[in-house]
Amino acid sequence: MNTDSVSTDNMSTDNPFEVIGGHGPEFDALRPPGWFVVVDGNRIACGRLVQLPPICIKTGATDNLSPFSSIVQVPAYRLVLRQYQVNCHYYLHESVASQLTLTRRIGALMTISGLLMLILSPFLLTGPPAGIIAALGIPIALLGKVVASFANPGLRIDSTGPADTFVLRGFESPFFQTLAEIVARNSP
Repeated sequence: MNTDSVSTDNMSTDNPFEVIGGHGPEFDALRPPGWFVVVDGNRIACGRLVQLPPICIKTGATDNLSPFSSIVQVPAYRLVLRQYQVNCHYYLHESVASQLTLTRRIGALMTISGLLMLILSPFLLTGPPAGIIAALGIPIALLGKVVASFANPGLRIDSTGPADTFVLRGFESPFFQTLAEIVARNSP
């Protein structure tokens, strides 16, 4: 993994990815699988697959970590003609992971409850109460989907570059501080 810090001083205004390296298949063959480079101190440039070191991406902790893997995409509000995806392997501290898991479970429970209200109320109740309960099931199910969407660590593709190079955002500053400390310790 290449964890060298990259500053914007070396970047041209035409191509902000120029500092990452060359282009073409011969350059791609030189990159190890799971490579990444820190860009601007708060984002990571990588390929279609990135394996981050065992550091929590939210707290910067290096102990009590849980590994996660997810497909990182361009945010839904950005209109793109081609949907880009990066398979990202990262770590979360157990406290952060348990909070996200709890949020995901609450959202799933709300969604299932809303759908059950919608589907079963006509069979279990008669008259106006059945319609009211069924009508309440729709917003509860939708609210559950919204709650579950917050159980995401927030990693997104910020921009793309040459030869399947992507810049990811959503990492907290403690992650980069811990990463810089580790790189400084391992430097000769």
